[in-house]
Amino acid sequence: MRVLMISLDRNLLGDKKAFGDAMERHKIYGKYVENLDIIVLNKGQKDKIKINENVTVYPTNSFSRFFYFFDILKISQRIFKKSKFDLIVCQDPFVIGLAGYLIKKKNGAKLIVHSHGDFFGNKFWLQESFLNRFFLLLGAFVIKRADAVRAVSQKVKEKIIKMGVSEDKIFQISTPIDFEKFFHPNKKEIKKIQEKYQNKEIVLFVGRLVLAKNISLLINAFQEVLKNYSEAVLLIIGSGELKNELKEEVEKKGLKKNIYFLGAKQQNELINFYWASNFLVLASSNESFGKVFLEAGACRKPVIASATAGAKEIIKDGKTGFIVPINNKEALADKILFLLKNKEKQEEMGRVFQKEIKENFSQEKNVQKIIEMWKEVLGEKE
Repeated sequence: MRVLMISLDRNLLGDKKAFGDAMERHKIYGKYVENLDIIVLNKGQKDKIKINENVTVYPTNSFSRFFYFFDILKISQRIFKKSKFDLIVCQDPFVIGLAGYLIKKKNGAKLIVHSHGDFFGNKFWLQESFLNRFFLLLGAFVIKRADAVRAVSQKVKEKIIKMGVSEDKIFQISTPIDFEKFFHPNKKEIKKIQEKYQNKEIVLFVGRLVLAKNISLLINAFQEVLKNYSEAVLLIIGSGELKNELKEEVEKKGLKKNIYFLGAKQQNELINFYWASNFLVLASSNESFGKVFLEAGACRKPVIASATAGAKEIIKDGKTGFIVPINNKEALADKILFLLKNKEKQEEMGRVFQKEIKENFSQEKNVQKIIEMWKEVLGEKE
């Protein structure tokens, strides 16, 4: 089986600003295929990377994002000349998905499109940009012409079925995560983190600094929290296009001593920040699955999140965290304040969450599901 993958995940390029375990995960995929070549959208990195013997990453090295589409097509044709591929896997159904569809048409390979985000039937996502209406139509066009669709949650699967896509060609598979490493933090590093912030209560955000994460709302909610509970800090881990804008907002509000932007962290560092914190908070307007929810839970931390499809699928309201209405600053502030004032509840929720993850989520099982999906689409499954 020869697989061409088209990805947005710059962690595959060894990007220090990215975080996660994508490189390790794709090494595992490589064990099950003859070749796995991955095109990653980026600017400013030219050289291809060999992850292992049969897994190669090709950066598009695009002049700007407006050239991503054409660079994908150019690189894919260069790869296809060397080796004809059986399967194309696209990480999203929009520009990447369209490129995958055209490659499929020209070269006769099968196409799997992933839907990682909660896009379809989501009014909040549509409100983020006028261009999203165009992307919605494009995504529907591509998904209906793919040989299979991978949905990362049940809610996303249900929305795709409502679009008229046959349930038979939709595979619900969440992102494989190696949780074992999350169970073993570095206690010295945890203590250093806590001492750096004067042993105050730590509220944590982990994610990209983009509009969908609704970080400005989180900042406003945390400002309300501080009026009633001053011994707390908000640590924001991640990078993205809104970094400077959000930093300016924090400075204007006089919150520089309470809210800190730490940039992106590699996974081994991130694990210690989860353990050093009291709980994780995400105020996203759309979230299809939310891998960081599971990572926090693996570190015995509850999560407060807005009522996105991903949050509702993972978090048990009142048991492993709290679900609050989207764009509701008051409800978000109330739950943050509640957990800060109720340490026993924090710890109880964290223990329950970690237990659920140990029992119900397995990297090995999800990797196997992905490989079985590839084989089934190619007609190789017994």
